[in-house]
Amino acid sequence: MSEITDIRRLTHSLGVTATSQAHELQTIRETLYDLEAHHSQMYQKYEEQMHKLGSELHEAKQKIQRILNPHYPPRLGPTSALSLGHVTPGPRHPFHPKSQSISNRAPPSPQAPPPQQQQRQQQTMYQLAPQSLQLAAPPQPGSDLRLENVPVQRVMHDRAWIAFCNPHVPRVLDVDLLHTFSHESAVCCVRFSADGRYLATASNHSAQIYHVHSGQKTHDLVDERASSYKMGSLSIRSLCFSPDGKYLATAAEDACIRIWDITKSQIRAFLEGHRQEIYTLKFSSDGESIVSGSGDSTVRIWPWEGDGRATVLSIDEVEVEIANTGVISVAISPDDRFVAAGSFDNVVRIWEVATGNLIERLHGHQGSVYSVVFMPDGKLVSGSRDKTVKLWDIAALYHKHVPPLAGPSNARGMEGGEHGSTCLMDYKGHNDSVLSVAVSHDGQCIVSGSKDCVVQFWDVGRGSLQFTLQGHQNSVLSIDLSPTGKLATGSGDTRVRVWHLGH
Repeated sequence: MSEITDIRRLTHSLGVTATSQAHELQTIRETLYDLEAHHSQMYQKYEEQMHKLGSELHEAKQKIQRILNPHYPPRLGPTSALSLGHVTPGPRHPFHPKSQSISNRAPPSPQAPPPQQQQRQQQTMYQLAPQSLQLAAPPQPGSDLRLENVPVQRVMHDRAWIAFCNPHVPRVLDVDLLHTFSHESAVCCVRFSADGRYLATASNHSAQIYHVHSGQKTHDLVDERASSYKMGSLSIRSLCFSPDGKYLATAAEDACIRIWDITKSQIRAFLEGHRQEIYTLKFSSDGESIVSGSGDSTVRIWPWEGDGRATVLSIDEVEVEIANTGVISVAISPDDRFVAAGSFDNVVRIWEVATGNLIERLHGHQGSVYSVVFMPDGKLVSGSRDKTVKLWDIAALYHKHVPPLAGPSNARGMEGGEHGSTCLMDYKGHNDSVLSVAVSHDGQCIVSGSKDCVVQFWDVGRGSLQFTLQGHQNSVLSIDLSPTGKLATGSGDTRVRVWHLGH
């Protein structure tokens, strides 16, 4: 009996164990079912997320395709409007003198902005633009042609730049990028040699020279003794080649002009006399003189191979007292008879070289005149902080005796010159300050560079915008045209770019 009892107990124990194990298996199955269900949900969410990412990747590829594929006009963001610009013949805008400066050493004046404001204005010239190539909306009503509506035959682009032509005018120019030269800081000035073989650039304390065809740097000119000079700084603002290409003149914040012998990479001469930083300088066509403009409100003509004693072209003392008349830009007429200067007080002044007399003041800009240049036929072009480019007819100065202007200007509200000069064209297309202007050697095209990161090409004869080029991510501080069909652009993005212009 005991054996039977033991067998029954064993059987019962085994049954209990089996039942317990069955429950455990059921629990395990249920856990597995829960895990499988959770996994299924996670997998479904994963698939949905992958599908979403795939869609976003597809859209991104389409956007890239629209930029790189010439069959699709590239879209440049939500404000991708083609600014055709606007040309207004003749006088239009009243003259409202304002005191504006980018200098932190402007002469004190009751109406001059405080140093903090001047410093802010200087900083805004180098304000960084958006990192993507994006054009702002056109400033003029009716200029609503969208880039995507421009025929693909009128769009030229690469990964680093884009140019598009005005479809309403005949296309006469093409553009292509040849070289990009990187610098350590903003490039304030670019200038070609007279034969177009070399390009000089000014960035911080150095002047660099490049061979245009090969793109090789040939010289890096640095005055190592600059720190010992009276103002202690050598940020180069302007430079230019002598007509024969043997010398390079540089102007800097230390108020000194250096004439470099390029072959020897040595300083041939120092020209000192300005009391504040020098913003601009030009060689005369015969190479015997250099004209400079400074924040001290004077223009000086230096016979640099003589005794170095300059002829000072001054601005009326009353005007200097009531406004910041620092000189930002100078130009010499093709026959070397006249010197023109643009100033912070919105006025363009013209002096007669032979007598040193001030013979004309051009009114009409409503912002500092950052750039002036003469046309081959003697007309004058100016670019301003007011976002416009103006073409001036100053023929009266060439064809008759003009007496000097005596005393301060009383031309408030007028447009034009006090001795009969007139504004022929008012070119409007930029969305920010025009910082540099240049003229083609045949006189058919005006080129303007702006704080809006854009270069615009204007047809002088038709008075229309031909095309717009954007190849920088910061203000276009300086531009120059060579006689061999090249364009150089220097920017706050620390790059210089050399472009080929073809017909």
